[in-house]
Formats: sequence, structure tokens, C-alpha cells
Amino acid sequence: MIRFKGFDFDDTARYSEYLGKSIQIPSDLSPLKIFALRVITEENDNMDILRGYEADLCWHKVLFGDSEYWAAPMGDWDAVDWRDVFEKNVPAGTTFRLVPEYLANLWKKKLGGAVTITEDRDSWDYILSMDRLKDPESGTLEQFRRYRNVFQENYEYTIEEFSPDVFDELREFQTETEEDIESSISDSEAANFFENGLLFVLDSWDAFPEAFKSLYGFLIKVDDECVAYVINERIDASNVIGTFYGAKSEYEGINEFAYWLDAKRNSERGILTVNIMNDIGEPHLRDFKENLSPLVMLRKYTVTYDPAAADSEPVVHTVAAKGLWISALKEGRKLMVALSGRLDTSAAPGAQKEILGALGDVTELVYDLENLEYISSAGLRILIASLKEMKAKDGSMTLINVSEGVREILDLTGFGLILDIQ
Repeated sequence: MIRFKGFDFDDTARYSEYLGKSIQIPSDLSPLKIFALRVITEENDNMDILRGYEADLCWHKVLFGDSEYWAAPMGDWDAVDWRDVFEKNVPAGTTFRLVPEYLANLWKKKLGGAVTITEDRDSWDYILSMDRLKDPESGTLEQFRRYRNVFQENYEYTIEEFSPDVFDELREFQTETEEDIESSISDSEAANFFENGLLFVLDSWDAFPEAFKSLYGFLIKVDDECVAYVINERIDASNVIGTFYGAKSEYEGINEFAYWLDAKRNSERGILTVNIMNDIGEPHLRDFKENLSPLVMLRKYTVTYDPAAADSEPVVHTVAAKGLWISALKEGRKLMVALSGRLDTSAAPGAQKEILGALGDVTELVYDLENLEYISSAGLRILIASLKEMKAKDGSMTLINVSEGVREILDLTGFGLILDIQ
């Protein structure tokens, strides 16, 4: 079993090695954020964060009151025998939160019905392209560009680098905006971090290991007053997490200007993407981040482990081509195929091989198209080929949860009248 215990600064380098092996790195598990949360929660008798190493993975357990949940383990996910690891280390009924999409799908493939996966939209991270954001003139960011210009044209501003020289100004800024943060964030854990995380960094700077001192960013000042700041945590040579951000909303366009300036400066550093973290379910924050034209969403899920429910064959999951995910669950002679992303011309050959090759003795085929954004003529041919094979066996094929965009294509092509859509 995993031996969970507390951790300190000295464990940062070891944890970072495991983080670097992971295909997707959620903002919640950055070295700084998770350590800051541990220090902050130590002051709360009802909450704690513990860490353990087992099966060449780094695990975290969050305790709050009489309850607990585990965070997604970090490491080389594809090198793990997940069935063996879960049987030896994970108690039945364990709930995991903050599980990135790649790992959730991998668990479905390896563990089948032993895991139940639930979408956690409020925790999804926004990954921004620096090239796209630094040059909004060439993209679709019209509103973003307009508000950025409003700030540039209406305020005389100066920029100061993040360093110990500006710590007092940041403390003052954070103290002034604490009440606004509390009123806008309903999630207590998120609010706790936003209120206290930056103050923890400022107060602990002299004791920080070098891994944490790679933080960098800037302050934006108007009339010698800090009106916004951005502080990034470097993850590797090309990617960072925008761990700390603050702005005074009374300065019109300040948010757009701050994100644009951050993109411009990051691009000059060779940074390709910035993870600006989740929107914690706050509607205005979600609208703003969605309007930044994210390169991709880092989707996260809640996963519950119940080995007693594993009465079906494991889910087969693969990436057929860029932009398409296939999940297939076979129970007896029934096959459930869930498609997400785009089933276009480039994805179709791989998808056809994967799906038609799995039909075997299947006599009941169900396509779940809730997350399929687009289907091309090549994709439609796969559906027709599947239907023909089912009919040859006197079997059935059904389409469920068909997305609006895909349904429109089916109706326009006439396939909506041929296929059984429920």
C-alpha cells in the first residue's frame, strides 16, 4: 500500500521529476501550488494534503474532516500496469479528483467497469497559445484586441519585473482585493489559495528552493499604483502555468492588456503555451477565459474506483488520429463506442480500422456521439459500413446523444433517415 505522509521543500525536486513524466500537467498539481496548499491547510485542523511514492508514481491524498479524496498520480502513465497497481494500492471506493483526460481514458481502457468517470467542468484548465494571443490582429480575438487597446490608449502605465523589490506592493494589492476575491469565488479551497497563496510565496521567498525561484512575471502600474500583476511558474522550457494573477477591474481593458503583455513577453522567452488554470465555475471568469480563444482545454474528471463493478471487459481506448478519441466498452455481444473530437478525413482511416476491427461477434452496436464535434463524408462511410455489418448478422446499430452539429450533417446528407437515432 502507499505510505502517505507530509512533505516539505526538500521533496520539490523529486516530485518535479514525476510531474515531468506526465503527458498532461493540471495546474492544480504544479509543484508550487500543491506545496502552498499544504502549508496553508496546515493551519486548518480539518484539512491536510499528504504525499506518497509507489509503483514509480507520485500520489496525493487530500483529507478534509472525515472525508478524503486522492489526486491524479503523476508519472509515466503509459508504463504502468494499472490493474496490478490498483489492486495492490488503491482501496475500493477511493475517489480521485483532478484526473486529466488522458489518464481518465487510460484507466477506462485498463480497468474497464471498475472505474466510474464523471466530468468536472469547473476544474478544466485553459491552455493558451502565446503566438495566437500576442498577435490578436491576425486571429479572431476582436473583442480581446479592442479592450486591450482601450487600456493602452487611456492609461499611462509602467511595467516592473516580479522580484523582492515589489513584494510590499504585491502584499498591499492582495490585502486590498481580498474582499473582492472572497465574494467572487464560491469554492472555499480555491478562495483559500487565491487569498493566501501569493502571500505565502512572498513571506517564504528567502526559504524557497531554486525550483520555486524560477517564478517570473511583472506588475502593471498606473500613477505609481499596482493595478495588475502576472506571475508564472515554469514547468519546462516551453510551457508555464499562470499561477498568480490579479487585476483591478475598474481599469477598463486591464485584463486583456495583462494577458496580451504576458503572451508577448513569454513568446520572447521561447514559451509556447501558458496554462491559465480553471474558472472554478464562476460565470464571468469562464466567459472571459473562453473568449481568449484557448488552444486546448485540459479536461479533468472525478473517478471512483469500485473493483466489484468490473463485470465487463476493459474499455478499449485509443487515439485514432489527431483530434479524435475513441472509447469502446464491450459487454457480451454489445459494443458501446463513444467518439469525441472530429471524425474528419485524416482521422477516418485509423477510426475505421479501430472500430470495424472490434466488431467481431458483436450483434448490438451503440455509438455515443455526445462529444463528437464534426463528422466528414469519410466518417459517415464508417457508420454505414458498421450498419451493413450489423445487418448481415441480424444485429442492430443505434446512435445516441448525437450532438447538434453532427445531427445537422446527418440530416443534410439524408443519413438521419437511414440510421437509428435515439
